[in-house]
Amino acid sequence: MRNLTPSTLAALPATFGPAAELERAFNARRSELASQERATTLTWMAFFPRPRSRDGRGRFLSKAWLDRAEAFTTADLAWFRSPLGEV
Repeated sequence: MRNLTPSTLAALPATFGPAAELERAFNARRSELASQERATTLTWMAFFPRPRSRDGRGRFLSKAWLDRAEAFTTADLAWFRSPLGEV
């Protein structure tokens, strides 16, 4: 009875108890746990920000340098969107 699909559970005789009610309760708890996991992940990501990059000497790079490095020019974007065969 470990790997029964929902359609199999509904087809069980009444001697196994209220299978549909148990399945509904299980699915409700599973969705509740999934939403709690999503909330925990979002909280963790907000609490622990991405670490700052360092230069070759081990010093932190300035925020201005990072902002300039992450900004793509229109030529960069065109290169990224071009087909792989073109260089």
